Amino acid sequence: VCTSCARGNIIVLQMCDVLAPDIEICEGEVDLAELTAMIYANAGCSGEGCVMDVDTSGVTVVDGIVTGGFYEVCCTVTGPMGTVCTACDRGDVIVIPKCSVEALEIEICEGQETLETLLVLARSAARCGDNCPDSVPEIDLSTVTLDDEGYVNGGYYTATCTVPGTECESSASADIVLKPPEACLISCPCV
Repeated sequence: VCTSCARGNIIVLQMCDVLAPDIEICEGEVDLAELTAMIYANAGCSGEGCVMDVDTSGVTVVDGIVTGGFYEVCCTVTGPMGTVCTACDRGDVIVIPKCSVEALEIEICEGQETLETLLVLARSAARCGDNCPDSVPEIDLSTVTLDDEGYVNGGYYTATCTVPGTECESSASADIVLKPPEACLISCPCV
């Protein structure tokens, strides 16, 4: 009986650890290229020789803007004999709805309102919607115009609401309108 033998090594490849966290984005702000950059910044592979691949085919896009879905990260390690081991995980794309914002037009009389008093009026004329009950609008008066004496004579203001705990904000603007002079006359009760 003729016998021949050979010995081979068994190589056990270490599987990659995959990180694919959920990613939160603000409604209406992120396109697929921006989301992909966010994924590469937050997802990853750990392990010697691991190579990461990202699949965004599960992401929903409407009119160029991401509206939700999921992405998948696969991490691959290749052994010395060409054996490929792949591990995958998936992360959800969570879209945070923005606050609705209401900013009402403000009517004023010429020569009566300063920026300080207009700020009070704007705070009462603007509000964050019911979907953001804990938000208070920030008022921007940088587009309001003043006369030579420092009284408001036109322009518009902007109210901005931010979803608590995020950087997701939305804004609305409204005009500052001068009432006609006859609407601003104060009648006195003369006796």
